[in-house]
Amino acid sequence: KLGDKKLKPNLLMIASRLQDERSPGSSGVGVGHERLSPKEYILALIHVAARKYTDVDLGERIQKLIQEHLEPHAKSSAADQFKQEMYSKQNQSVLSIFRDELTKLYHIYTGKNPSGKSSNANSTIDLSEWMAFIKAAGMTDGVLTIPVAKSIFHAVQDDSDCDSTLTMSFNEFIEAVASLTYFRFPSPFEPFPQRLHRFLKTLISNF
Repeated sequence: KLGDKKLKPNLLMIASRLQDERSPGSSGVGVGHERLSPKEYILALIHVAARKYTDVDLGERIQKLIQEHLEPHAKSSAADQFKQEMYSKQNQSVLSIFRDELTKLYHIYTGKNPSGKSSNANSTIDLSEWMAFIKAAGMTDGVLTIPVAKSIFHAVQDDSDCDSTLTMSFNEFIEAVASLTYFRFPSPFEPFPQRLHRFLKTLISNF
């Protein structure tokens, strides 16, 4: 809820200015992907706080931003919210376009051939197979770190899954893949279904 009438025109300017200030060749993070590095994200929040609250010093402005806008959302379950959004009509419509290709990818990483016939006993994706998929998809480029990729694997697990035998079902795989959209195209100013379509189209082309 940061985009009030007074502040909203400055949000894109802040992100754009931070990206423009990158030194050439600095880790390549964000190049061509409209995204901020963790350091740039923090700096952007400081800029937002400075512009949103003008009646107190900078330290108090940052504290107010955290207390009023960040902490309430941090305490909510982002995973549950995302899972609900994934079943919206718009997102399901996008996923249906790429379902055949995603099914083939799922079969490959469960040890099945694209026809769905199993070449081993596995019918789900384990953590090592998920990480192999992430690497093959070209996602490990500085924004999606290995710990974050692993956390996605665990976040999509059904509550009934046993920790000792965690594997990813097809529906969980779809949720995990869709969540990667936030790392490639994080801009909140473009509707998520459009970002999801762009991401899946790019992802499929990598295989």
